[in-house]
Amino acid sequence: MVAPAADFLAILRALAAHRVDHIVVGGHGFDALVGHTKVVEVSGIAVEILDLPTLIRVKEETSRAKDLLSLQILRRLLQEGEGR
Repeated sequence: MVAPAADFLAILRALAAHRVDHIVVGGHGFDALVGHTKVVEVSGIAVEILDLPTLIRVKEETSRAKDLLSLQILRRLLQEGEGR
């Protein structure tokens, strides 16, 4: 069951008040990833996300089935963005 968008936004707003800086993604700690992020706005809330090349690299390194499934789409998005 997927949570309603309103629930997601409530959680996002609650988290926005706190900086999460102790995250491990694909074996990489926050310090290794922080230089590879960008800020996007989601319903008026600034959210820091991994840049696309780093997201692709992390997903390749984790080798989880669900991550590998998304790689083709992510690589295409990166390729299309470079052509602009």
